[in-house]
Amino acid sequence: MPTVVHPAGSGWSVTTDTANGTLHGSTLQAAFVALGLSVTVQSVLSDADEFWVRLSATPSANDIAAMAAAVAAHSKPTRYALRSTAKVVNDEAALSGGGWSLLGGDVDDPAFHFTDLTKAIVRTRLAAKTTGPGAKVRLTQGATDLTPTPLTLPDTAGVWANFEFDSTVDMAGGLSELCIHGDLATASAASIRSAAISLLEVG
Repeated sequence: MPTVVHPAGSGWSVTTDTANGTLHGSTLQAAFVALGLSVTVQSVLSDADEFWVRLSATPSANDIAAMAAAVAAHSKPTRYALRSTAKVVNDEAALSGGGWSLLGGDVDDPAFHFTDLTKAIVRTRLAAKTTGPGAKVRLTQGATDLTPTPLTLPDTAGVWANFEFDSTVDMAGGLSELCIHGDLATASAASIRSAAISLLEVG
């Protein structure tokens, strides 16, 4: 099958043509395929700062415009390495109204798990069911609220669903307590049956 390499001649520049100066070939190729081009996307080729796409035939003007937009929006996916995790809610707990209530927590020293604390984040995962929208969940470190905009749970119609959110904490603070709190707020009913706090390193 004949193939065409686009752009002809000099390729796109990783440094200046992508969203954040990075290239992840398989991710970009999937983005090209998702465009529904009039030609078949075969592979993404790269050499130092330049990269191209190999196609089954000459692309149309619309194809070229769509691929240029995909390149401009492209960035390398963020990768995370798990450094520590703790399950902090083990049994179903119903949220009550009238303000925040403690659901569970864990004491840890982030410096024990990281050599570069600037790359550390905390990810909170939980399973919840709600009747009516508006129940809220937040993460605290000691007396500090780490979620100025708490996670607001949608109405799951009483069906269990999974949620997650990330927080940036004071990783240099030594041994500290991270806690999950819940508030029924405007929901008619809400329960959390499991939750975990994980320390992740951003790659």
